[in-house]
Amino acid sequence: MVQNPAALFSSDGVLNVRFSYQHRFDSSIPARELFCLMTPDGLQNPTLHVNPGDRLIVTVTNNTPVGTGGMTINPPNCGDTTMNSSSVNIHYHGTNTSPKCRQDEVIKTLVNSGETFRYNLSFPLNEPPGLYWYHPHVHGIAEHALQGAAAGALVVDGINNVQPAVGSLRQRILLVRDQHVPGNPNPTGNVPSWDVTLNYVPITSPTDPSSSNFVPAILNMEPGEKQFLRVSNSSSDTILDLQYVFDGVPQQIQVVAIDGVPVNSQDDPQSRSVSTSVDMTLATSFSTVTSLATRIWA
Repeated sequence: MVQNPAALFSSDGVLNVRFSYQHRFDSSIPARELFCLMTPDGLQNPTLHVNPGDRLIVTVTNNTPVGTGGMTINPPNCGDTTMNSSSVNIHYHGTNTSPKCRQDEVIKTLVNSGETFRYNLSFPLNEPPGLYWYHPHVHGIAEHALQGAAAGALVVDGINNVQPAVGSLRQRILLVRDQHVPGNPNPTGNVPSWDVTLNYVPITSPTDPSSSNFVPAILNMEPGEKQFLRVSNSSSDTILDLQYVFDGVPQQIQVVAIDGVPVNSQDDPQSRSVSTSVDMTLATSFSTVTSLATRIWA
């Protein structure tokens, strides 16, 4: 059963977060390396809620083992001057925050094993309310960190001011992540070469190339209920054709925001129609409204 991630909210214009960047190997598949950004009280990749005009202060300590394969990075530098296999930084994907050092800079920012780094981001007063996300973005090793699940949602609140219809709806934050399958098997028919999860709930793929027996994650809904679903394709290699299916029938969904921008706003003047599927390329986020009789599958 899919649950919303744990969430942290800004107060008096500031959200202050401490992260420990950690890793371990999957107990069921020992060759699969997992990563997370964990708070001191054990929240893994929590959803971060801010408002337009807020400050987000993130203090991250890299608690992964000492890396190998060091490479010197030419100045100007932000943090360490050497990149290695365990270096980390954080990208605040899609936001209009500054690309300067200690804000959303990802080219020169490096935090190595045992080091602590502080981000201090200022969100513009006109930041579009919507769903964004954060994740490591050290070039060359970002794919491995993302496939290890180190990603979380970032919500700029206030979309109900632009799309009032969603204000009273039950809200779900849904992150699709892909993960490495040890051995890098070649895809055959409907058997993929990597796995996909929804809020860490595995979406089981067929083992027979001719089978279409995908086992989806489950979202519960009350009879006649509408829900506000905010979906981020937080994967490194997976393009999605997203549907909500009940009794084998794709249900209608209405898109209300794309990549953090409310539809039909001044930043997105295109008209969006109701559909039964949404194409989601890498790093895309959608906010949708759907209504079903009893429950939905995603």
